[in-house]
Amino acid sequence: MHLALATALEERGALRAGLDARTAADTLYALTSPHMHQLLRRHRGWTREAYRAWLRRILVAELLGSH
Repeated sequence: MHLALATALEERGALRAGLDARTAADTLYALTSPHMHQLLRRHRGWTREAYRAWLRRILVAELLGSH
């Protein structure tokens, strides 16, 4: 799933400069993992809205850069 999404972004020219699909997939895998969700929501007490906003912001910054 992560590699398919990253590959689709790469094919559309949407990935930030210097980022390949495999590395983008690894980034997606790490940042969207259940472990990250549990750490921030359950252990750190983030609200759903705060978590979603952070995830959106960090994924855009890491994957798309200035797009």
